[in-house]
Amino acid sequence: MPWKIRHPRPELPLRNPMQKRRASRFLLPAVWFALLGVGSFIPFAWKLHLHIHGPLHLPAHFLVFLISGLVACGAASSQKQRIAACAAVIVYACAIEILEARVFGNSLEWIDMLVDASAVILAYVWQAFRHPQEGF
Repeated sequence: MPWKIRHPRPELPLRNPMQKRRASRFLLPAVWFALLGVGSFIPFAWKLHLHIHGPLHLPAHFLVFLISGLVACGAASSQKQRIAACAAVIVYACAIEILEARVFGNSLEWIDMLVDASAVILAYVWQAFRHPQEGF
């Protein structure tokens, strides 16, 4: 309608680069841990087909939780937050193992929990050496 006066829409504020980095700092861990949770409960036949069970089972656990620890540490901005994030990842790993045992009826795999925790601790140590100047 030509006789109506159109008011310009107010411009949305642009995010500054710091806000974008902060948003991506939390988006990657959220996506990673969601995929990890879903991937943990795929059917056993699929796990066999993907060669997740068998000789590569423990190395796969170590690699996945090393990456998980690095992702969690990357989202933290201080040593206290890194410690809390790594502790949360270890609890998450244990919760996944317990739920897998309950859902699928198999025995609890303690060695998987030990490998997962070891990988997360290694990720924390790696990050601590990368950022030694940050105190508690």
